[in-house]
Amino acid sequence: MDETLLITGNQAPLTRSIVSRLLTDKRRVVVSVEKEAEEIIYPDASDEELIILEHDRRSPFSARSMFLGLSNRDVRGHH
Repeated sequence: MDETLLITGNQAPLTRSIVSRLLTDKRRVVVSVEKEAEEIIYPDASDEELIILEHDRRSPFSARSMFLGLSNRDVRGHH
């Protein structure tokens, strides 16, 4: 996996379809979801392929925290 894609927004059928397709194409996907507000429906994917992050989309501090957390993780596909 050479690239990582961040998908944000509600978990609508289109979003789930896009994430499923990306996972099928062997891409790494980071999905942000509202804390305790959304159900995640994705095919079985390893922790390396699918990273799910909770955050409050109404808070700029939550978004900043999410991006800082991602920068501290190895989500670029390099081991």
